[in-house]
Amino acid sequence: MFIVYSLWYIDDYFNGGKIMKAMSKQQLADCAGVSVRTLMAWCRPYAKKLEEMGLRPRAKVLEPHIVKYLVHKLSIDVPP
Repeated sequence: MFIVYSLWYIDDYFNGGKIMKAMSKQQLADCAGVSVRTLMAWCRPYAKKLEEMGLRPRAKVLEPHIVKYLVHKLSIDVPP
């Protein structure tokens, strides 16, 4: 547990210390400047990992750890 926490802390430190908040698919798509449909198309290569993380296909709200993963993988700028 300590090792996992430490790795998240280090990751947050080197990524500017941003703490992600839950947001809707629409909000994340707006941050990326695309439609929700395009955002979900971009997510297809990561579908298995997202499912393992707890994302359901019809979910409207993305949990903070999922938002953080997608922001990192898709290089999306999210305002503080």
